[in-house]
Amino acid sequence: MAVIRLDKFVLPMLLICLAGPLRGQTGGLLADRPTLNALLGGSGFTETFGGYFLAPGTALNTGASSLDSTSIINSQGPNLVSPGLTFTGTSLQFDAAGWYNAVSSELLFNGNTMNITFASPTIAFGLDVRDFAGYSSTMTVTIYAPNDTTVLNIYSGISLSNPAVFFGYQDPGGIGMVTLSGSGSWSPIITNLTFVPIPEPGTDGLMAGGLAIMLAVAMRRRKSAD
Repeated sequence: MAVIRLDKFVLPMLLICLAGPLRGQTGGLLADRPTLNALLGGSGFTETFGGYFLAPGTALNTGASSLDSTSIINSQGPNLVSPGLTFTGTSLQFDAAGWYNAVSSELLFNGNTMNITFASPTIAFGLDVRDFAGYSSTMTVTIYAPNDTTVLNIYSGISLSNPAVFFGYQDPGGIGMVTLSGSGSWSPIITNLTFVPIPEPGTDGLMAGGLAIMLAVAMRRRKSAD
């Protein structure tokens, strides 16, 4: 008997494409990373900021005001971060593992605000965020709808120190942008970012159709094998 196997990314995306965004449902905080992973069902992608090479225990203030997959900084790039993400702020900085007790590569801006824009709206995101070892601050997170203008929610007074803490949020209608603001002279420091895009209008139907055809072919092969 033939066995139908669907990739861990294909099945969640098939369900999302066929059902469409769940407009009208209320978004909210995610308690922890396991909750985020369960919601995404294996279809999430995690950016770990390892695309820019630095020697362990060092950091580099690049002076750049934005970062995306097309950026070239000091002869490194493109593909310093994954497609679908844009980071903006004042004077981008990369940290290597070991910089003020960083456990891995990380990203911050030397102004106190960082904007994260999703090229396609994401239904959920999660990030690990900290302050440098020996420092403490508070963070305000502002979450925007897919138009990058309408505010979905604001969370303030989030304590940061070292090690990193998790912050996650979900909204079935889509999230277009997130702003992280810190109480110090630099932005909150993020060590990773997990997200999953919603297909753009016009492509979701095509993707759903293609995935549905794949499922139909698999079903037909199963019947033939039987």
